[in-house]
Amino acid sequence: MEENTETKVEVGSNRVYELGYLFVPGILEENVAAEATALKDLVLSFGALPISEEYPRLIELAYEMEATINNKKEYFTTGYFGWLKFDLDPEKVAALHDKLALSDKLIRFLLIKTVRGSTMSSKRPYGRDTKRRTTTKAEDGTTVPPAEINKEEIDKQIEALVSEEVAA
Repeated sequence: MEENTETKVEVGSNRVYELGYLFVPGILEENVAAEATALKDLVLSFGALPISEEYPRLIELAYEMEATINNKKEYFTTGYFGWLKFDLDPEKVAALHDKLALSDKLIRFLLIKTVRGSTMSSKRPYGRDTKRRTTTKAEDGTTVPPAEINKEEIDKQIEALVSEEVAA
């Protein structure tokens, strides 16, 4: 009796992956959509099921990146960053990675295993104190504790202001 060595992929055996990528900035802006579609089509050609994605946008890089493109070292300070989240058979991930590594349109890419749900973090307000201040600084630079709030005095002042407005 001959054993069947072919493995069948069970339904639900796929895993969720995310591909973060950085296109070279030399791509014309009107061609970025076509390049993003071509990259997505490449991923889908491996049997992936798309979950979500972000259209690539031109960003300033935190540091200069080096990439070998067409057998020549090139340096980049900007690039088109985008990402794609998809469901894929784990056995096909290595082949997809190797295919992506051959692209001359990518400066870098990162292919990671992730979760299906949203992993986007909410941004904290920029430039605002998130903690309530408990002290203040005087003009001479010394720390002064906050003044105690007398609610009765505030209510009296509000009543006086309202009375003045009504009288006017």
